[in-house]
Amino acid sequence: MAQSEIALQTATLDALQTGVVVHGADTAVIFSNPSAAKCLGLTVEQMSGRAVPDPHWCLFRPDGSKMAVEEYPVSRAILSGSAVIGMLVGVPDSAPPSPIRWLLVNATPVFDAVGALDFVIVEFSDITDRRRLELELRRERDKHRIMLHNASDGMCIINAQGCVEEASDSWGTLLGYDRDEVLGMHISQWEAAHEPQSIPDFVASLIGGGKRVQFETRHRRKDGVILDVEVSAVPFELDGRPLVYCLTRDVAARKKAQAEAEASRLDLTRLVKQRTADLSQALLKAQAANRAKDLFLSGMSHELRTPLHAVLGYAQLLLAADSASLGAEQRSQVQQIAASADHLLMIVSDLLDLARIENGKLDLCIQPVDIKAKLAKVCESLGPQAAKAGVRLIDDVQDEGMWALADGLRLRQCLLNLVSNGIKYNRCGGQVRISCRAEDSGIVIDVEDTGHGMSESQLLHLFERFNRLGLESSGIEGTGIGLVLTRQFVEQMHGHIRVRSAPGHGSTFRIWQPPHCRQCPSPPWRRRQFR
Repeated sequence: MAQSEIALQTATLDALQTGVVVHGADTAVIFSNPSAAKCLGLTVEQMSGRAVPDPHWCLFRPDGSKMAVEEYPVSRAILSGSAVIGMLVGVPDSAPPSPIRWLLVNATPVFDAVGALDFVIVEFSDITDRRRLELELRRERDKHRIMLHNASDGMCIINAQGCVEEASDSWGTLLGYDRDEVLGMHISQWEAAHEPQSIPDFVASLIGGGKRVQFETRHRRKDGVILDVEVSAVPFELDGRPLVYCLTRDVAARKKAQAEAEASRLDLTRLVKQRTADLSQALLKAQAANRAKDLFLSGMSHELRTPLHAVLGYAQLLLAADSASLGAEQRSQVQQIAASADHLLMIVSDLLDLARIENGKLDLCIQPVDIKAKLAKVCESLGPQAAKAGVRLIDDVQDEGMWALADGLRLRQCLLNLVSNGIKYNRCGGQVRISCRAEDSGIVIDVEDTGHGMSESQLLHLFERFNRLGLESSGIEGTGIGLVLTRQFVEQMHGHIRVRSAPGHGSTFRIWQPPHCRQCPSPPWRRRQFR
């Protein structure tokens, strides 16, 4: 061969990206191109003369274990006398990310004219990246296969002809088949909601829609039982082929639950209607009873007032008579009659007021009220009661000209209730202090006593009608509606009432009423009826 041809062939081999190594009959390296030397971690000079048994050679099987020398491609070609094609071999690689570089090796023995082995040509390609990609794809495929076969909902892949190409174990179980049985089945073999002749158009519509669709249908099991199912179908392409991924769920339990829920809803609606009708009837009866009660209270209050006024009148006439006409014991008895009649009259008046408030028929006359004068009259009226109880009544109102907008009669009734309670529920030697001041854009009236006080639990029920907080048998007169009326009156006069109390520290009732400035023109009297 001419030197120029040899030079050309050598240059060609050196330029190849594929590694080429020529071994002699004794496996010693005769020739190596740079790609082969680089791949094996040597130089061309270091490659020259090395035989297969050389300790530098270290090849790995596909599973990562080391090969014996007899398994090397060169050794197999020499021993078998035939070419070794496409053998996967690993060689050490110090560069990351893999400690092994993977080669696809061909080893071809060449014989001379008499049939003796002349040399072995080994050529190999580095497929490390391709193998890594194949392994990653395999792992992903394995994960998807695990997910597919272990999913609780049934999953299958259908081609454009309507046949199953892949299915999960759960999908086969749903239909009563083994997985291998459903592969290749046509939709018409299990679809019970569509006629067989409409199946092609149905599949075409799923593929042609190009997006996920969800629908309910019916599937026929292997044993003939019909199932209500919900299917979520997603069209996609794989290698240019249109396919449909279907996720199928048995909704029989859900439908049963929905039916039961609907039945319960209808029952509840019926019960609500019945209950509403019953409540409406009860409300009508209660309103009728309330009207009857109001009529009774109103009528009885007026009927009771007439004889009570007569009793009071005659008692007062007897007391006003010459003391000689009545003995001391008789005068005391007449005084007791007058006090009892007056107390009974007060109870009747309170009940009538309470009935008016509940019916929205209470008339109020809102006008400027001189608070100092009003409190002075209250103290004057209750002075004898305080003296008899051994309680000191203190009028601590200093400022003149404090005017509030209120109904004078009802405000006096509120103050009488509060001060009277402060006296009744006090202790001998105690005191009730009444003060007044301008505060928070209004007039504040405080009634402070040194009585036994109330606990938090008692305060919660303080303004409940007919609730005397456990003092029913205490011997102290009362009906349990005085404070109820007081709060109603104050709130309907656009004010509010607050209380602060603690056991052993007495109680303080505070009334706030809107102010009236005397320098401002007096507003006209406003007679209001709260409804």
